[in-house]
Amino acid sequence: MQEHDSLVCSCAVDEAYDVGVFLRNHLEVELDYDGVNLSVPVEFKVGKNWGDYKEIGALPDRGTFEKVVQEVMR
Repeated sequence: MQEHDSLVCSCAVDEAYDVGVFLRNHLEVELDYDGVNLSVPVEFKVGKNWGDYKEIGALPDRGTFEKVVQEVMR
């Protein structure tokens, strides 16, 4: 789902980090706009639903990310 300045995606818990890596690698790509290099910064939130989530910010290492996901999914 695309929201204003955000993307919301649903995936299996064991695939969440790989989805995050994919999104970061494809969105944080510098592109030239009239001589100015710009990229889209990517920050993450994980949760069971739209209103109940934990902010992670920049994608951490796999272990840290998966620990947060496990805490949120309890």
